[in-house]
Amino acid sequence: MNDTELLFYNLLKQIAEDLRKIDGIDLLVVLIKNQETIVAKVMTNSSDSADKIALLFGGGGHKREAGFTIKDISVDKIIEEIKKYIQK
Repeated sequence: MNDTELLFYNLLKQIAEDLRKIDGIDLLVVLIKNQETIVAKVMTNSSDSADKIALLFGGGGHKREAGFTIKDISVDKIIEEIKKYIQK
């Protein structure tokens, strides 16, 4: 992870932690796009799918908190793939 990706990851982690505290949130996916790189944080409060969602994009983590960094894919495509996963 280069310095820019690390900066975005740290910012992303703080944003995700704050949003996760909102009542009623089961799945939280925060995406930050920098030119062609997208850094994502995936968190869940009651399901066990964060690591499985991150794995769809070559990432990893734990059942309730995971992440990934990806290039050459649009935010819309990421959202589409996550929606497909959730609907299964």
